Amino acid sequence: MNQDKQTIEGNKVIAEFMGAKVESNNHTGRDVTFPEITHGLRTHKSFQLQYHTSWDWLMLVVQKCYSLCNDLQHPDQEEELSVALLSCDISEVHEAVVKFITWYNSQPKTPNNG
Repeated sequence: MNQDKQTIEGNKVIAEFMGAKVESNNHTGRDVTFPEITHGLRTHKSFQLQYHTSWDWLMLVVQKCYSLCNDLQHPDQEEELSVALLSCDISEVHEAVVKFITWYNSQPKTPNNG
């Protein structure tokens, strides 16, 4: 499957948000190692990440986003995720999740948001 650069970059942003370690490898491209049990302790190439095609992968991220919205009391961010979910379109949800993570990563870190 041919993926565009934006999708691959979005998947890497999501993977890091979920605790994966992203490393550059001069011979094989970028390696993404997942420490979490949901993906085992395996290494994936960036193009193998499935957040844009698998609800199983993406919904774990959505759950974490909702949890952070609730903890940080940001209903606007939560509403954007909800609207995307109601579309039942994985591309829209993927885009909303990447947008949320980008927003979250730009927030000043406090004891409440790590």
